[in-house]
Formats: sequence, C-alpha cells, structure tokens
Amino acid sequence: MRRFSLFISLLFISQAAFSQKTPDDFLALGLAKYYKQDYTGAIEAYDQGLKLGAKDNTLTRIYINRGIAKGKIKLLKEAIEDFNYVIKIKPDNADALYNRGIARNELKEYKNAIKDFDKVLALQPKNADAYYSRGFAKGQLIDYKGEIKDYDKAIQHAPDFAYAYHNRGVAKYQLEKFPEAILDFLKTLELLPDYADAYFYLGKSKIEMKNYTAAIADLNNVIRINAETRGAYMNRAWAKSKAGDMPGACLDWAKALEQGYDDAEYYLKQNCDK
Repeated sequence: MRRFSLFISLLFISQAAFSQKTPDDFLALGLAKYYKQDYTGAIEAYDQGLKLGAKDNTLTRIYINRGIAKGKIKLLKEAIEDFNYVIKIKPDNADALYNRGIARNELKEYKNAIKDFDKVLALQPKNADAYYSRGFAKGQLIDYKGEIKDYDKAIQHAPDFAYAYHNRGVAKYQLEKFPEAILDFLKTLELLPDYADAYFYLGKSKIEMKNYTAAIADLNNVIRINAETRGAYMNRAWAKSKAGDMPGACLDWAKALEQGYDDAEYYLKQNCDK
C-alpha cells in the first residue's frame, strides 16, 4: 500500500508540475529543440505555448519561431500563415516581414518577397541579410543590376558577407563583367577557402576571358572539393580542349556524359571517337 500511495503521490506532483508550465517555458523549449534541429518537436512545443494562452511579446515570438521551424521542414505556406498573424497585429514587426520574405523566396514568389524586404529595410536600413535576400529575389527576376546594388549594400553593412560577394560575382558574370566577377569570387574564397561554387564560377569567368590554363586549375579545385558539382567536368573539358589537351578533354566529356550531360556525347563523337 505504501508503494502504491507513493506512486499516486508522485504522479500527482508530476501532473501539477506540468500544469504549472508557462507559455515562456514552451517558448524556451521550442528554441532548445530548434537548435537541436528537432523542428517538429519545436513546433509541438510552440503549439503548447499557444494553448496555454501566450500573450504580448511571447505570443509574437512563438508565432514567428513556429513559422521559422515550419519553413525548415518546407511547410512554407503554413509558415507564411504564422508570419501573417503577427503582421496583422503588428504591421511593423521586421522579424515577421523578413521571414515571410524568405518563405516567399523559397516559394519563388519573388515580387511579393521583394515587397517584404522593402518594408524590412524601411524599418532597418542597415539590415545586411534583408539586402542580400532582396538581391537574390531580384536576380531570380533577371534584374542583375538591381541585384548587384543590393549586394553592394549588404557588403557595406557586413564586409565579411561571403555569400554576398559570391552572388554579386555571379550577377556580374551574367552581365559579362568577367574581371569584376573574378575579384568577387577571389574575395569569396578568401573568406570561404573551399567554397566549390566560387571556384566553379571563377573557372567559368576565366574560360570567357580565354585564360584556359588558369580555368582548368580552378575547375580542378571544384572537383577536388565536390566531384559531383554539376557542370565541372563539362567546363573543364571545354577548357582542356581549348588548351590543347584533347585526351584530357575526352576523359572529362566521358565523365560529364555519366553525369547526364547529353551534349558531351556530341563532343565525344566529334573529337574522341576516331
């Protein structure tokens, strides 16, 4: 009987302790789970916080954080609903506007995303992440000049923003400003020494400038870092063929064909099957 009574007593205490949890406790629990990359668990914790009647700043933080967690598991429309709730009651909440813009970028709703980032930047003119994200959206809409201006601003406010340098370089590459693009890719590699994409576009820029030997060295680095990088073998084959290394080019075209580049078959037949 004493053991049974003790069990009942412990159960009662446990339930009482649970019932005493506050929305702030579940906000903290959700954050802890989020940082452990347990996004579903984080969402469940935030749900509990809302059920307990979260108010004021705790309420907005739970909705924003739940939206971010939903975005991590690609529940993007549901995430936007959470951000919409906050924006409805607090139209100038920059966190909700920014994260809604990110979700809209993910959904390829670039024009609406830009509107969100415009509002964020009106509230926070030095927000480098907002400039970067708006620049990305502009690039997807083929507004490369506008994209570059936003990356300029992002770098102005965050001088070590490696991805802003890289994306600005890609935009300059699209505008055929190859020497300027190269400088951005070199800066990216100074900040991120093994960033394969930067080596890839550095090599492509050098191919456009007919500096084939240097391009091969850059594409070697791409393949060293990640041999599965799309286009690495195809571009290196082209550079090798222009540099006079046809056997090397043939080997790379063969690898490119294995990766699904049908054009490689044409080059193999034209230059290697003889």
